Formats: sequence, structure tokens, C-alpha cells
Amino acid sequence: MVLQSSLLFLLLAISAVIGTGYRALPPKDVYTAVLINESASPVTLLLEYQYQNCNNGLEMSTKIVSIPPNSYIKTPQETVDAGGYTTVKVLKSIKRVEILDDLSAPFSGVDSPQKNWQFIIDEDHIESVGHAYNVE
Repeated sequence: MVLQSSLLFLLLAISAVIGTGYRALPPKDVYTAVLINESASPVTLLLEYQYQNCNNGLEMSTKIVSIPPNSYIKTPQETVDAGGYTTVKVLKSIKRVEILDDLSAPFSGVDSPQKNWQFIIDEDHIESVGHAYNVE
């Protein structure tokens, strides 16, 4: 009887640890970005965001930003009133209008929710770089 209960306890403990077979990982979301234009020309970017609406569905929104040559902008955190609570928009893609280049989530290097994630835009591509420090 003791052996059976010990075996049952062991099986329950193993199934609780294994659960579904994997651990939940944090979302790889970018909430705000630092967009650095390292090119000699102004760039126009189309930013696509995803957010949860009041019906628990997902919606997309877009925003167009322009960055002068050799300059940068910091995107503000975008929020939406979802009928009783506020939800944060998640950056899903950055598209450069002039050359039809784009970069989509999950962005390289992002392994947990991020604010001030740095992207560099040069003459011919967009690159996910890492967390931007000391940006006002």
C-alpha cells in the first residue's frame, strides 16, 4: 500500500512538472522603439501594431512616421481603451516606404517584453539591434 501511494505521488509530481511538456515563455513583444535613420536621406516608415480589442479579438493599426537623415525618433507607447481596461499595442512590423523593405516580429534579439528597442535604418535595410539606453 505504501509503495502504491508513493508511486502514485511520484507520477502525479512528474505530471505536474511536465504539464503540457513545455514552460510558458515570456512574450517577445516590443512596446516602444527607437528608430535610427543612419542614411543620408529622410525615411518614411509604416509601423504596424497589434492589440486586443474589447471582444478579446486581435486588431491591427498603423502609424506613419518620418525620420530626417542621420536622426532618430522614439515611438510613444500606444494604448487602447478596450471597454473597461486599457491594452497596450505591440509593434509587429516596420516597413520602409521608399524601398519596400520591411522587418516583422518576432524581431531578432527580443526574448521578453521590451521598451526602447533599437532599430537601425540605413540605405537598404532595417536591422533589429537591441535595447537603446540613455534615450529621452
